Amino acid sequence: MPPTAANPAAAGSTPTPAKEWSTGGMADALSVCPFSSPASAFSLTSPPPPPLAFGIEAIDGRLPFGGLAPCGLNEVKPCLPRDAGTALVLALTVAARAAPLSRPLLMVLSGRAGAEHGLPYGPGLARLGLDPRRLLIAQAPRTADALWTLEEALRSGALAAVLGLLDTGKGAIGVMPARRLVLAADEGRTPCLLLTGASGEGLNVAHTRWRIGALPSRPHPLIAAAPGARRCALTLERCRHGPSGLTWQVEWQGSKLQLAQTSERRKEVVSKNAPYPLDLAAGVPA
Repeated sequence: MPPTAANPAAAGSTPTPAKEWSTGGMADALSVCPFSSPASAFSLTSPPPPPLAFGIEAIDGRLPFGGLAPCGLNEVKPCLPRDAGTALVLALTVAARAAPLSRPLLMVLSGRAGAEHGLPYGPGLARLGLDPRRLLIAQAPRTADALWTLEEALRSGALAAVLGLLDTGKGAIGVMPARRLVLAADEGRTPCLLLTGASGEGLNVAHTRWRIGALPSRPHPLIAAAPGARRCALTLERCRHGPSGLTWQVEWQGSKLQLAQTSERRKEVVSKNAPYPLDLAAGVPA
């Protein structure tokens, strides 16, 4: 009598393979190394996607890709916790530029991020140029679950862009999970915008890191007591293969961003929020 199989898989059923890194035909040794960026056949034959441009030449012209990295990780951090709403609006404005009609955009919220930021308001998204019907929202109970969702979404290549709102109050994201996001964005040729908390130095593996500080709105053209266009100080804190420490003051005109005309009073406000001495007229450190 033949010996009994030790488990159902050995008796003839196909075992579920362990999760492996996709190599696109490269050596198996590279598939287990999270610090190797695999060059898949898809990435070699497909045209490169366009960068995520701000639509402001003074900013896009300073970035290596003419905008945010189209297949990479870009981190957005508020200067202070109260600036998180402005940072989210900026991230959605930029992400809307990467959302063609054929593919949706995914927003992933973790932990308390959904409670702190709230869910997007449909008419508000439309005002930023993003059709709310093309925005998918996933809420994860833990940061680890959100990171897994971000990684799988980026690697799928089915989305125009992926936006993550992570609760990092209990500590920064580890190097390994952040590196996996970089590799997934490269493999799926999908941009990732990661909105993290105000505390901490940020992710060193990100292609760019931005600090956002809310500013007093522009005066209303008709009603002096009414708020005008939303404004913020936008600081390029880190840029791989590009300049760092640059700050601009921008404002919203509908779904578009433009450089704001800075009064002396607002220059002083920006200088207090930004981590560098500024020459706002030139957008470079003083």
